[in-house]
Amino acid sequence: MIIAFLVTLLGVVFARKENKREFGISLFYQNGIFFPLAIITGMFGKNSGYIVDLLIFIIFHASLFFTTSFLFFSKKGKIKWKKIFHPVFIATILAVVLKLTGYNVYIPSFVISGAEMVGAMSIPLLMIILGGNILIDFKHVGELYTSKIIKFLIFKNLIMPLVMLGIIIVIKPSYNVALLLVLEGAVPPLTAIPLITERNGGNRAVVSQFLLSSFLFSLISIPLIMYLFNRLT
Repeated sequence: MIIAFLVTLLGVVFARKENKREFGISLFYQNGIFFPLAIITGMFGKNSGYIVDLLIFIIFHASLFFTTSFLFFSKKGKIKWKKIFHPVFIATILAVVLKLTGYNVYIPSFVISGAEMVGAMSIPLLMIILGGNILIDFKHVGELYTSKIIKFLIFKNLIMPLVMLGIIIVIKPSYNVALLLVLEGAVPPLTAIPLITERNGGNRAVVSQFLLSSFLFSLISIPLIMYLFNRLT
C-alpha cells in the first residue's frame, strides 16, 4: 500500500484538476480480494493454499478502505469500528488462532466439509457480483472521458504492476509473497469506489469509466504482467 500510495501521488500530478480526487481514489485502492481470488482459483484450483495466503495477506485491506477513503474528498469523517472488525476479519483471525494453537483438530469433520462447500460456492458468486457491479457502473458511464481513461489505464494497469514487479525482482521474496504482490498491483480498482465517490459528492461517472475500462483492459494487462512475472522471477 505504501508503493500504491507513491504511485498514486505521481499519478494525480498528471490528472486534471477537476478529477484529481477521483483519479487518486481509483488508483490507490485495488480490488484486493475478488480478482486475485478468481485468478488464483483459476491457476491453482479452489483448494489451493494460496487462497489462505491471500486472505491473511489482505486481511486489513477492507478496514483501510472504509476508514481512509473519505480523505480523498474531505478531512471530515469518523472511524466506524464495525467496518474495521468486520465478519471476514474476525473469521480469518479466529481460523488462524485455531490452526496455530492446534484446536482445529477438535472441529467436527462435517463442519469442515460444510465450510469447504460454502467456500467453493463463493467463487462463482464472486463472478456474479463482479459482473453485476460492472453492469451497474456501465449504466453510469455518461460522457466518455477518453484522455482521462488512457492516463488512468497507463498508471493503474501498467505502471503500478510494473513497479511492483521491479521491487519483487530486487528484494526476491518467496514465491507466495511475490505472486500476491504482483497480483495486488495488477488488478483493477475496488468495485465499491463509485458508490463511495458518489456519497462524498465526487464524479461517479468518471470513476465508473475508470473502473470499467480497467476491468476490460485487465484482460490484456494481467496476462502480460503474469507472463513477465514468470519470465523474470
